[in-house]
Amino acid sequence: AIQYFETVSGSKEFLPDALSRLALEYERNLKFDASARVLEQVLKLSPERRAETLLSLLRTDQRRGKFVEGLARLKGVDLQAPENQNLRALVRATATDQHAQFRKKSSVASLKIAEAYYVRVLSALGTAPSTGEKAELQMYLAEVRAARGDKSGALALYREVAAGQDPKYQ
Repeated sequence: AIQYFETVSGSKEFLPDALSRLALEYERNLKFDASARVLEQVLKLSPERRAETLLSLLRTDQRRGKFVEGLARLKGVDLQAPENQNLRALVRATATDQHAQFRKKSSVASLKIAEAYYVRVLSALGTAPSTGEKAELQMYLAEVRAARGDKSGALALYREVAAGQDPKYQ
């Protein structure tokens, strides 16, 4: 299908739009692997649409249950950049959704995914003081680590939040 679109598109400006629509059609038909392949091609052809395409790819990876693969795609992506705001929101939402999934069903796999996604969002927040969103995410991550049996990791996070300046956790 990709080769067909490349031959009939006529111009390089039209091709990424056509392929994006093709990926959407594959998603509607629950062909997530095909959708991911097409979106990867869009990413190569149109780097200026990187944030939008990565967002679609991450959603597609999650729909096909490939959470770790989706997170790996974000390597080197600055989640603090304004153009990546929606991407960061999806990463955070995935972390909290998987955490909630663990609470409901005691799924260890969900706990591992939640931890990886929390770590990724926190790494984007950098070395800022533990206040606001960062403190909240650190508390969630500490809970996840405690549930996984990493008591020392959880304790270190709890201490960092307590040492921070967020009045909510004082």
